[in-house]
Amino acid sequence: LDNDVCDSFYRPPNPADAGPKPPGIHEDALCAGDYINERSICRGDSGGPLVCPLEGVWYLFGLSSWSQICQSPIGPSVFTNLSYFAGWIKKHKKENPAPDPGKAPPVEKAPALSTDVSSETVLKPRMTVLLFAQFLLLWLSLVSAQ
Repeated sequence: LDNDVCDSFYRPPNPADAGPKPPGIHEDALCAGDYINERSICRGDSGGPLVCPLEGVWYLFGLSSWSQICQSPIGPSVFTNLSYFAGWIKKHKKENPAPDPGKAPPVEKAPALSTDVSSETVLKPRMTVLLFAQFLLLWLSLVSAQ
């Protein structure tokens, strides 16, 4: 979805209501939406992948960032544009050695599903970091292969 079109979904009707920082979808972001199936990213999806097939190969294009409320009708979802950060990623990949897989934290048992809200059912940051790291490593390997 073109960023200008996406931007129109989120721009306030009165530009004076925008505040000191103008709103907008800039080149470091990209938008996508599934209007046929009415699907978008929702709360808790942050950092998840935006993948698309090209000629039979799946590519990572973005990481989910934010969206409107997850109710019909949906608006476009906003993702981090990974190609915008490709230079930064390559630079930091060269500066830092590959992590030792043997030093990875142990796999945690998934929390039990329950209707009770407790500290055991709250999302843990380390799981989000691990998921993000997996998708980032996938993307880096795809970029390196080109």
